[in-house]
Amino acid sequence: MLNKAMLIGRITRDMELKKSPQNLSVVNFTLVCDSRKDSEPDYINCVAWRNTAEFLVEHCGKGDLIYAEGVIKTRSYENKAG
Repeated sequence: MLNKAMLIGRITRDMELKKSPQNLSVVNFTLVCDSRKDSEPDYINCVAWRNTAEFLVEHCGKGDLIYAEGVIKTRSYENKAG
């Protein structure tokens, strides 16, 4: 089974480095990717860990065009109201 994503897009806002409960560096950011000129852009939520997270925060910022490669993971959440 193959699960690989390759994205080229612009960072939508400046990134903020955070630490996980296990003291690992993590950054959440959004890429805006234009798939075609005649369609709406896609906004893709991304997460980077450890050295990659530290590199991104130090060298990249809002509006920068980057290439991101990784896997797609989906999550679900159910609040108290169901």
